[in-house]
Amino acid sequence: MAANYRNPEVGTVTISDQDGTKWLKAGFVEGPLATRTNPDGSISIVSIGPGAIGVDALVGNQNGARTLTIRDSQHEYIYTEVR
Repeated sequence: MAANYRNPEVGTVTISDQDGTKWLKAGFVEGPLATRTNPDGSISIVSIGPGAIGVDALVGNQNGARTLTIRDSQHEYIYTEVR
């Protein structure tokens, strides 16, 4: 995973280490994260902290850059690695 991702319309996602745990910050959502292997073999990162708003982002690659794709019921947001 990259440390920083950006979607020009929505904003940034930052992944860091805090006390040996991977930590995600996406707008007002902030907390620990884990990885999940999906039934099709793809990998997602998911927020695992308490709270009503979670993050579930598909890990990918597009044009040689790492990506995170977040989907809701109506939209798909692709965050691209900031180099």
